[in-house]
Amino acid sequence: MGDKPLIILRAKPDDKPYDPEFVPADIAAKMARLYGSAEVNFLKLSTAAQVVYSESEQHHLHIADLDLVVSSIKALLEKQP
Repeated sequence: MGDKPLIILRAKPDDKPYDPEFVPADIAAKMARLYGSAEVNFLKLSTAAQVVYSESEQHHLHIADLDLVVSSIKALLEKQP
């Protein structure tokens, strides 16, 4: 994406397992590795990318942290030429 502004919103990190207990261990391990490397991969998408963490641990940040989502959208609009 070159230098296009990009804000990645993520839930507050925690030490809980990423997958439910019923997920097989080999699949859970793969998911944990993907989740762990996600931030690095997101930042590679654009030279103007930034990762912002919510105080919420919820998955649906547009519901759980509406103010953060709205302020991030406004910040991106302000960065547009």
